[in-house]
Amino acid sequence: MRLRVSWVILLALIPIRGVRAQEPPAAEHRSDEVPRERAPAADASPEATQTPRRSSLEWAPLPAIGGNTDMGLMLGAQGVVAQNDPVVKPYRYRVWAQVAMSLKWWDGRGLYVPVHMHFLRADVPGLLGDRLRLWLSLEYNQRNNAGYYGLGNASRYRTAEDDPAAIPTVSRARQRYQYRQYEPLFRLNARYRIRESLFFSTGVRLHWERSEVYPGSALWEDRNMVLGLQDHVGLQVAAGLVWDSRDHEYVPRRGFYAEMQVRGSPGLGSRLHYGGFTLDGRAYVPLLDEWLVLASRVFTDLLFGNVPFYELSRASAYENREYPGGRDGFRGVPEGRLHGKVKLGVSAELRSMFWTFHLLKERFRVGALLLADVGRVWNGYRTDRARDGSGAGLHWGAGVGLRVQIAETIVARFDFGYSPDQAEQGFPLGIYVDVGHVF
Repeated sequence: MRLRVSWVILLALIPIRGVRAQEPPAAEHRSDEVPRERAPAADASPEATQTPRRSSLEWAPLPAIGGNTDMGLMLGAQGVVAQNDPVVKPYRYRVWAQVAMSLKWWDGRGLYVPVHMHFLRADVPGLLGDRLRLWLSLEYNQRNNAGYYGLGNASRYRTAEDDPAAIPTVSRARQRYQYRQYEPLFRLNARYRIRESLFFSTGVRLHWERSEVYPGSALWEDRNMVLGLQDHVGLQVAAGLVWDSRDHEYVPRRGFYAEMQVRGSPGLGSRLHYGGFTLDGRAYVPLLDEWLVLASRVFTDLLFGNVPFYELSRASAYENREYPGGRDGFRGVPEGRLHGKVKLGVSAELRSMFWTFHLLKERFRVGALLLADVGRVWNGYRTDRARDGSGAGLHWGAGVGLRVQIAETIVARFDFGYSPDQAEQGFPLGIYVDVGHVF
């Protein structure tokens, strides 16, 4: 059983509030939308017609808990400060910090610490006349159980009995498909509104990488075929276009989101100069208002050049999105299970928000969903049946989820996904506790 998460879900779901003039309304909005007067929609809920909020400062020191079957149980603390504003949505700024690590059981031998995840982040919308939004992040990530199973779509999970020729290790049952990764990084992303629903996006990521390979592991066997095992500094720059017509940034019911982005890395003294291209298309169709919404996503990520091996199981320019395995991709497929330069995936969710209640003057909304993810990777752009196999070779995950929305901007996510890739390792479900919809 393996586990991974980037954000943590709040153990105290009711935040500790600072000075607050009025509860935020439930009216739908996009944080990047130019504020303007408009009549309530015909299907708006009673909460959507409340008096607009006033300026207020909210703050919350929070214990935090989260995780999934890749990472383990994440424990730590967060602090959040947000300045609400009647003009700028969803807030004037938001700053939050986290110190956290995960705990996981090691083959009956006891607890160990697979993941450290510490960060300081800021989100500042409403700049330059509400046209510019900035995200800044300073992070330290350490994963002692980062996943690697081999290159290409046909990589296999093999037990010690299946693979007697491999060099044994003391902790082989745990380390056969793992390595240790250290990654401090700085990230700055920006989005500029060109016109209604159309945005220009750009970003930069500066990071340092260290990977420690367990002797006898799958990565140790591929050490002469992959790039990026030596300590190195990486710089990645990105740019793209975004079309965003969703009616709500955090819980959309209708509209479209489409993003096209390119990224590149010059190598900074190493041979790791590479580039990438991503297309991310999402659609939201209300079948029965908010009681039943069909959400879908088509995602593809293409890499070329001297790509470091850890980027082969990631996608997107603006965040460390694990894809296609793990919480951001095919739920139920273990993180790091698939590595390839070409990735393609399709996801669908049938969502329902069916219960609204208030607790300690805070609005809560509860919902559930059915989920399905499917796709595959290719090792490169030439036919490679040894690594990619033949035929469709689809990897998939399916399951159910629970959502709890608190006020406007916090969405607690609980997903349970089955995948044959997870089942072959002896535990049939991927379990994910996180913040925000996957898409």
